[in-house]
Amino acid sequence: MSPSRPFILRPVATSLLMLAIVLAGLVGLKFLPLSALPQVDYPTIRCRRCTRARARR
Repeated sequence: MSPSRPFILRPVATSLLMLAIVLAGLVGLKFLPLSALPQVDYPTIRCRRCTRARARR
């Protein structure tokens, strides 16, 4: 007996099983934490300039 035989003999049960799997996937998709952009820390650059002319004042 092939693995596909029960699915071929019972097309209504196969359709209901497929519908249950799709609905379970859609419900599971709602509970996934999805966001457009992930939370990231952007690097910052700081520049500091010291000149001798300013120190003479």
